[in-house]
Amino acid sequence: MTPFVHTCVPTGSPDWTVVCWNWNKSKALAAVQVSESSPCSSVSFSPLDASVIAVTGTEKVSFYRLDTAANNLRPIPSTPTTVTALCHVWLKVPSDHLVIGTDTGSILVYDKSTYLTSLKESPVNLLNPADPLNPEAEQSTENGCTVDR
Repeated sequence: MTPFVHTCVPTGSPDWTVVCWNWNKSKALAAVQVSESSPCSSVSFSPLDASVIAVTGTEKVSFYRLDTAANNLRPIPSTPTTVTALCHVWLKVPSDHLVIGTDTGSILVYDKSTYLTSLKESPVNLLNPADPLNPEAEQSTENGCTVDR
């Protein structure tokens, strides 16, 4: 399967279906209902395996394989979740990892469809200009909040 030949889109209520299309032929290839009640907010193809699709949304992180010969989307077994995914992105390095941002501020990491870990809070010190790696940065506390100067 050649990258960028196919695209996939989520539909809305009441059926929450993902439809995959052949972009060049303007033809629907396959469709699958991904939920009966939970909204699906994001759908994307893996950049390294153009047959693998991630679907995320309210209490939803699932994976499907597009079989263009049989015109279907087959579920790929994955770890069930109860988090609400707000967004996701595929990483090429490390190879074929999916990173998911959740409504609780956690970041979930999957290797293909296998859950690896959850980061409960962002690595603020890596982004904070007042971290120990930048001794010139100044910081003060006002009303209980840390303010960078």
